[in-house]
Amino acid sequence: MDAVFRDGEDFMVMCSEFRSKWEDWVDKRPVQTFAAIALEDRERHPPRQRLALGTAADEFIRGELGRLDLLVRMYNRQSREYRVELVEEKDEDSMQMKFIQGKGADIIDLTHIYAGNLAGIGAFEDLTAYYEASDTVGMEDILDPVREACVLAGKNVLVMPSFHILTVSSLEEEVTAQGWDVWEYLERAENEWVFDGQNPLNALTDCMGVRAGEYFIDYEKKECHFDSPEFRKLLEACGRVRTYDEATSANSRAHSVFVPERITTPWDMTRQSIRGYELWDWADRLVGYPGMYGPEHKLYPSSVFAMNSASKNKEGAWDFLEFMMSEEVQLLTSWCFPSRKDAFEQSLSDIYVSPSRANSFPLTDENGQIVILGKVKEVTDHEKEVLRGIVEDAKYDSWGSGSSPLWRIVSEEAAMYFKGDAGLDSTIDKIQSRVQLYLDESKQ
Repeated sequence: MDAVFRDGEDFMVMCSEFRSKWEDWVDKRPVQTFAAIALEDRERHPPRQRLALGTAADEFIRGELGRLDLLVRMYNRQSREYRVELVEEKDEDSMQMKFIQGKGADIIDLTHIYAGNLAGIGAFEDLTAYYEASDTVGMEDILDPVREACVLAGKNVLVMPSFHILTVSSLEEEVTAQGWDVWEYLERAENEWVFDGQNPLNALTDCMGVRAGEYFIDYEKKECHFDSPEFRKLLEACGRVRTYDEATSANSRAHSVFVPERITTPWDMTRQSIRGYELWDWADRLVGYPGMYGPEHKLYPSSVFAMNSASKNKEGAWDFLEFMMSEEVQLLTSWCFPSRKDAFEQSLSDIYVSPSRANSFPLTDENGQIVILGKVKEVTDHEKEVLRGIVEDAKYDSWGSGSSPLWRIVSEEAAMYFKGDAGLDSTIDKIQSRVQLYLDESKQ
């Protein structure tokens, strides 16, 4: 509590502000909550029903990167019927085992775990009927790429209140989004330092698509095609990628999409996270990740929730999920883009410049003057159009996360080939057989 504005016999008004333990470097808009507190007989209000929200995230990820702690506090402050309590699971495996056994929390935080297997066995409740009955949010109110990302195993099971975009910006003027694909990237990477941490395995990761392996896996038919000529060509080309490490300094050049004199990078491309409030004067340099058929952008949710299909309080679980998609919460989502169409459009005209960026990346206006921090930065119509296009094309990586068993198979076998411990033909045969075996088992 920061202040009591009025203290009387009937009620008092208090104010509190969300603060971060790591607020020196985490970008955020200050969030203040005002509450009118009245004294009443407890018997007039029945106890709130308890809802369990299971998470395997640690305190730092939960509190800062996903803002889960803040979202739960916001919900609990306004709900008179339910109270959400965080249940910290030991690890991802123990959490998944509970769901497989038909147990687990009412709501599950899936932000940092692989959810494909659980969705396949029906562990998550289909939310279609809940959206249709809601007066707060309908599926038509949600941005198309987010709505598509919320579907797993053919069912609408996920809720993503906010997101940011992971993409790539070019530091070379001759590299543009037009024609930027895996083959142009691999041709350059054979002799140039294109990405930080460049090596054959990382190159394969970048070239396998936003949803790693999607070019060679048909998830609906449960078939894979790693024995295709395209994958053979891709694997061979990745094997020729030149390796650079942090110690390499040859041909180092000063580059920056921020302030040129501040950052020196010897590579040509930089990965960017676009959250909606920073540095728009380089919009035309966003070329995307190299894809098989052109550039790609990743939709990365700040939080991902699902309802346990075995929950005994599904009405309460939906009440929490519905609140996450309410206009109230969406307009407060200042750390990322909101997922509702109306709130997203409003966010494009409300770009907050965080004071915490002052030391590293001072912002300038069209005249080269430092932007006053803590105020709103104007965004041009062109910049808005660029962002809308990127968001419309963005895809959610539901299979290609580090915990995806399919990607582990591909990367394990490919690493052996890149080290010279396995031949090209045997590597392709092993990847094809192992992935197909996994897909066959998942049919059952």
